[in-house]
Amino acid sequence: MSWDEIHGEFTSELDALAASAEWPDIGSYHPSSPFDEIPLYARDSDVAFFEGRPVREANEVLLRYSARFLAGLVGAVERAGSEPAGRYLRRISLTEWSDDEAELLLVPRFWIGDMAHPAMSSFEMSAGTSPCARFVESALGTGGEFRVHENFSTRGDREVPVRVYVQAVVSG
Repeated sequence: MSWDEIHGEFTSELDALAASAEWPDIGSYHPSSPFDEIPLYARDSDVAFFEGRPVREANEVLLRYSARFLAGLVGAVERAGSEPAGRYLRRISLTEWSDDEAELLLVPRFWIGDMAHPAMSSFEMSAGTSPCARFVESALGTGGEFRVHENFSTRGDREVPVRVYVQAVVSG
């Protein structure tokens, strides 16, 4: 089954999730705090339509849908030219994953950061290297439409990823 067929199979359910999360209206949203995240869904029952599917496949569908949604929204905001260039950073973020091979259903979040907020002055991302970042890259493919980044926190004597981010690469 192709990606388009798998994605198409869940399009109406995913569109309903995005609408209930108010993602379609998020292009004009600007956080009053340094950043905000709006999850695609909040309860397992929201994604019960994936029942019987492997978790990996459901995660791939969730990622591709969220990334394509992000690309459309970022493109529309850039075309509108209604906000200062570079002021707001929009991404899909992921915070829950497991490196111990346990398969968890991911919750894509629409992340928006106000890069002019003083608290964002030390915000950094780097190229994704964690197992989650590599999974996201493989799920999104190599077409150059998206970039995967992450940021880290020190826990004990090691750095662990805090968030994995998907960036839509939109060209004029």
